[in-house]
Amino acid sequence: MSLPDILAFGSGWTFQGMTGMFDSYIDKWAKIKENETGGKREIAKLHLNSLYGKFATNPNVCTKVPYLEDDKVKFTRTAIETRNPVYTPVGVFITSYARAITIRAAQQNYARFAYADTDSLHLFGMEIPEGLEIHDTKMGAWKIEYTFKRAFYVRSKFYMEEHSDDCSCKQCKNKVESVFTVRAAGLPERLSSKLRFDDLYDGHVIPGKLVPKAVPGGVVLKETPWKVDMS
Repeated sequence: MSLPDILAFGSGWTFQGMTGMFDSYIDKWAKIKENETGGKREIAKLHLNSLYGKFATNPNVCTKVPYLEDDKVKFTRTAIETRNPVYTPVGVFITSYARAITIRAAQQNYARFAYADTDSLHLFGMEIPEGLEIHDTKMGAWKIEYTFKRAFYVRSKFYMEEHSDDCSCKQCKNKVESVFTVRAAGLPERLSSKLRFDDLYDGHVIPGKLVPKAVPGGVVLKETPWKVDMS
């Protein structure tokens, strides 16, 4: 596919990158995350994630204002207000480096590559991946979450994997039957976890999804069918 012609270019922004600005902060919380469990580990993880999230705060904000109409509570959005950003380029650089790490790791294992998410690779075969450091807790290393023997990838955020018979993850310990990992964006986990390979065909309707609906006096959960879409 050929790229479109560029008819005009008005202006743009460039930013110079730096390394080391957050070393002491990251080293502190990374050490806790690597060596602690439970609440302490979760707090350290939140501190590490919040560093990126705060710098990348959206400067465009609006508010939902409730009002009553036909005895139903409805909401309207206020006009968008713009506040000063913290420093968006920090978020841009972080996501760019993270994306580069995932893509390059997939390219190094191209013959085995099946699927990738924000911070994960799904590869065929049991061999240690090329060029990837494997460790359960080390910051920047890759962890083997589980192993699978069959998989079906429908699209981004929608896939199913059946764990292998010798998988050693927590889900598979003391298992009685096959363990599946299922991700289906838009479908609650209580429903997606019950899906199996035979359910993945175009147009299949999955009942049981509940969505909030405003009614006189409040809000109720209404059942809405969810359809498998292979497109």
